[in-house]
Formats: sequence, C-alpha cells, structure tokens
Amino acid sequence: APDATDESAAAPPSDVPSDAKPSPLAAAWESLPVPHRAGMATVTAASAALNFGFGAIVPVLPQYALGLGLGSSGVGLVLAAPAFARVLLNAPAGRVADAAGRRPLMIVGEAGAACGVAFTGLAPDLFSMLPARLLVGAGGAAANAGSAAYVADVTSLPNVAPHRGAVVGTQAAAASAAWVLGPAAGGLLASSVGVAESFLAVGAVTGVCSLAYARYVPETLAAADSTDDDDDGRRASLLDDSAQRTCLFLHACLNSNYAACLAILPLQCAEVWERAGPLEIGAH
Repeated sequence: APDATDESAAAPPSDVPSDAKPSPLAAAWESLPVPHRAGMATVTAASAALNFGFGAIVPVLPQYALGLGLGSSGVGLVLAAPAFARVLLNAPAGRVADAAGRRPLMIVGEAGAACGVAFTGLAPDLFSMLPARLLVGAGGAAANAGSAAYVADVTSLPNVAPHRGAVVGTQAAAASAAWVLGPAAGGLLASSVGVAESFLAVGAVTGVCSLAYARYVPETLAAADSTDDDDDGRRASLLDDSAQRTCLFLHACLNSNYAACLAILPLQCAEVWERAGPLEIGAH
C-alpha cells in the first residue's frame, strides 16, 4: 500500500501543460523592468483618464457655449481652440521632451490641462473661455509629447522591444474605450450635478493624473540619449520619408474630419431634439 504521506501518489494530474506560454500581454508585462512597470501602468491609466475626461465634456460644451450666447460659430471656435494649440505646440513640445526630459512635460502639461478644463466651466464669456480652451490644448500637447517619448524609450529596451505591439496596443485600446464611455458619462454627470460642476470634476481627475505622473513615472531621457549616440539619422526629419509624409497627410485628413463632426454633431442633436440635454446628446 502506498504511504499516506507520499504526495506524489495523492496529487492529481495537472491539466496545464508544463510548456504553456503566457499571453502576449503577460509576456509584455514580464519583459518590463521593475522600475518601469508602475510607470507604464500609470501612463496607460492616465491616457485613458484624459480621453475619458475630454470625451465627457463633448456633450456639455456646445450647449454650455450656446447658453453664453456664443452662437454656432462661437461653439466651433471654442471646440477648435485646443486642437489649434496642439497643432502649434506638438513639435516644439517634442523638442522640449528631448532637451528637458519626459517627466516635466507630463507633470506640467497634465496640470495645465486640468486647470484649463476647470477654468472652462468657470468662464462667463467667450473672451475668458478661449484662453482656458487654449490652455487645455497646450497642456495636452506637452503631456502627450512627454508620455509618447517615455513609451518609445521603454519599448526600445532590448527585452521590451519584441513586445512593443502588445504594449502600445493595450494603451490604445484603453484610451479608445475611455473615449467611448466619456460622452455618456459626461452627459449623465452634467444632468446630475450641473454643467459647471462637471467641468470641475473632469479637471480634478486630470489633476490626479499629473500627481500620478510625478509619483510613479521615472525619467528616461538619459537612457534614451545613451542609446542614440551612434544613430547618425537620429535628427533627420520624418518628412524626408515619403511614407511618413503620406501617413501625416492621411492622419491630418482623418483628424480634420473628426474635429468637424465633433463640432457639428452635438449641435445637430440639440436642433433635432429641441429638448435634448447633455445626457441624450452624450448617449448618441
């Protein structure tokens, strides 16, 4: 008779193959150096929160601006102001990220965007709302430049590079899901607590992201510089590549179309449904 203490005789056979491979996402997580795991998780969560916040004000801002007597042209101007600031500042912000570091841009940019969103809800007229909206765009440009450079640095590490697609894809999926949920949540929030209060709430969430960047994201500029010292084409313009020019043109067309829809759709919803509020507009 087998010994009762013999664990090998009592243990049931395992159904999991000994050579089972982890999922792509799990493998990507394991490839990250420990100091950057919290940083990458923070960047992913903050990007999702930022997209959620920007989506949340989509159904609120047009009617809020109309309530101030701005008209359709004024609404379009208010909605376009952040994008205009980003067009002007994206490239300079990228150069600052290479000169001063990734962390300062993420921290200061996110804090600036938070202030811009909050001030939007407090603005009594167009002349005070426009600077707030421009601040949202300027802060977003800085934060995006810093976070994009940080992700590029980390996913360029030898152990992480094979998993770059999984890392970037997960971040894009989280941001897209947040953007989908944002308008519906923003409409519900505005209907529950008020329009101005919804701007303050979104600004508070964005401000928390700035604090998270300061707490959890390490600086990677020095490491990036050390790995790029022998790259003769490091400073070559992307516009020298015809494929990059094509991608840039198509991306500009896509975003122009999206920006136009973003300005028109809430106004159209409010016109078709005369009693439509932020909740109904956000749900659609």
